[in-house]
Amino acid sequence: MFESNCFHTCIGNTNLFSEPEVFLTVSSEAGYETVENTTILLDRKLELNWNNFDNHQDGDIVALFNSNPEQLLPSFLSVLSPSVNIIESVPVSNSKGYFKTSIKYERMNLTSTSEPCAPGYWIGYLRQNPLSHRNYLVVKSNCLRIYPRWMKSLKDVIGHRSVHSVMIPGTHNAGSIRYYDGLGSENPVTHYAVW
Repeated sequence: MFESNCFHTCIGNTNLFSEPEVFLTVSSEAGYETVENTTILLDRKLELNWNNFDNHQDGDIVALFNSNPEQLLPSFLSVLSPSVNIIESVPVSNSKGYFKTSIKYERMNLTSTSEPCAPGYWIGYLRQNPLSHRNYLVVKSNCLRIYPRWMKSLKDVIGHRSVHSVMIPGTHNAGSIRYYDGLGSENPVTHYAVW
């Protein structure tokens, strides 16, 4: 399960989702498009999410990285530097928002890892350096968080509840028996039977 970075540590915290936050999600939307006679699956796209940036400024961007942007350079980073691995970015125009990238998150077995981050992707909220418009400060960053054992870690909180009384975001088709395969999945039988 992919979640915001403080899900299991912030339960009971009254400031949950009131502080500026960035997080990555995997889109549950499925579909396809045809580009130059090639069918491209649109499932499992990474989404950039930001919330509660009430002090956003002109020039702020949210970007997808392939490593932790705060470890690339601890202070201001140059977006023009080849060592800064920005995959995609979007300008910020509101205190909250989301952007669906063109990057597909490939399926992988994450249940055997004890790491809190899925390999490969980070999000960063960047603020332009007022002294140099080519440099940015990393305001907030986060990885694609995973909690494969989240139910066990929340046993004291949700253990007395039945599964149908626990809201589990992003799991609508979690038990589907086959992967979305584009055109073959676009008919009423498979659309309503594969869940």
